[in-house]
Amino acid sequence: MRSVARIRHNDLRERNIMNNNSPLESLAAFAIVFAAGILSTVVLSKYVEKVRRDAQNAASSAA
Repeated sequence: MRSVARIRHNDLRERNIMNNNSPLESLAAFAIVFAAGILSTVVLSKYVEKVRRDAQNAASSAA
């Protein structure tokens, strides 16, 4: 029974070691990912607008 308690204690210690991020680090990581998501959305929408505009110009010049 003693070894089971030791194993559980070691598991808890490993979990505490692995999860030692401060709340500020978590907030910073979230902010970076959020900003990257916004940036990628803006860039993708601009690209779609450009492709749509190019397709309309090609269709109007072909007619």
